Amino acid sequence: MTLGLLPTAACSEEPSPESAGLTDARDLNTPVVTAGTVTRSDGDTPAADATVELLAYPDSEKMAALEEGDTFDLTPVGRTTTDADGTYEMRVDPDIDLSRFARDGRTMDVSLRATTAEGTAVEEASLSPDEATGGAGAEAALAGEDRKSSLPANADLELTPMS
Repeated sequence: MTLGLLPTAACSEEPSPESAGLTDARDLNTPVVTAGTVTRSDGDTPAADATVELLAYPDSEKMAALEEGDTFDLTPVGRTTTDADGTYEMRVDPDIDLSRFARDGRTMDVSLRATTAEGTAVEEASLSPDEATGGAGAEAALAGEDRKSSLPANADLELTPMS
């Protein structure tokens, strides 16, 4: 599955300054929340060493309080880098309190972003904090429709060339 694409004028293969302090997902033992392959804009060439970040939106109360012209920041909750074949596994850093992003304590809105010097690919989805951390509520999260993640288990991302 190829996911939504977002070209960007200033891309870097380096993690954002905000996510640089997170533990790389390859070094974590938390559950894999999504995995896939990042390819260059031709759809075939693997994007080796691409930065992949999982970013959380503010909770619904904070989003509802925004007025026209207001801005908000996404908070990094996971990061990794693709291997030579362009593959990655995303895990959430266990030092992040995901409950502060959850709507009614059930799901949170996230943005999965792959970035290289060529461009950026983005997938918007929801994620259950319990699924992401393997916490006590993980089984309940998997059983309840209102708590399930819409983040695909396999999220292949194709980069768009810079213009």
